[in-house]
Parts: sequence; C-alpha cells; structure tokens
Amino acid sequence: MGKTREMKKIFLDTDVILDFIMKREPFHLASSSILELAKQDAVKVYASASCFTNLYYVFRKIAGGNKAKQAISSMLLYLNILDVSGHVIKISLESSFSDFEDAVQYYTAINNKMDILVTRNISDYILDDIPVMLPEEFLKTF
Repeated sequence: MGKTREMKKIFLDTDVILDFIMKREPFHLASSSILELAKQDAVKVYASASCFTNLYYVFRKIAGGNKAKQAISSMLLYLNILDVSGHVIKISLESSFSDFEDAVQYYTAINNKMDILVTRNISDYILDDIPVMLPEEFLKTF
C-alpha cells in the first residue's frame, strides 16, 4: 500500500477570494485554480468568517446585494468558514501588524492550525509562524 498524502489546510486571504468572485485579472486564474483543487478534494480551503462580511460589502457595491449573496453562497461549496474569536481580535489589536484586517486573518489562520496562508500581499504578513505564499507560488507545490 502506498502512502497517502495528507490534505493541506489552506487559508485564503480575502483578496484571493475577491479575485475569484470578481474575475479580477491577472489574478483570477490562480484563485480559480486553488478553488478547483478544493473542488477535487486535493486541499481543504478555509477563510475567516469576517472575510465573508468584507466580500459582501465590496461585491455588493459592484453587482448588487442579490448577486453578492449568490456569490458568497457559491463560495460555501468550496470554502470552510473559521470563526473569529475574541482572543484573535485582542491579539490582532496588540500585534505589530499595520493593517488590522491582515492581523485578524493571520491570527485566525494560526489559531486554527492552517498549513499555509495564501495572499497576494505577502509583505503585509510580517510574522513567520505560518508559511505565507502568493497563489501562484502555492500552485507550484502541486
């Protein structure tokens, strides 16, 4: 019997998900490819609960409330939602991150023992308790 490869737990930053939903070029292909891996059960993909409020807020302005809700509903087929705890909010406020949202994403990923955090803004993630990769870098690991 061969060894089975343990499924990686991938945390997606809000921007990567927005790239997919909004079909933002040149980033859409990479975000779409990651979600396709999730669809094929090659990886488990996660996002924070707070990510979804941000997705709705941004996409609603462009496409309207109903389309924003439909887009989020379709994302739930691929994404697992992680709670944002009071502890995560507190450590994010006290952290050295300049962007509070990035801190919340980072500490949610850490708190839930994610294997990799995928973002387009690597320089925003100043700590190294978890590997942080661009979507294209992550895809090269498959």
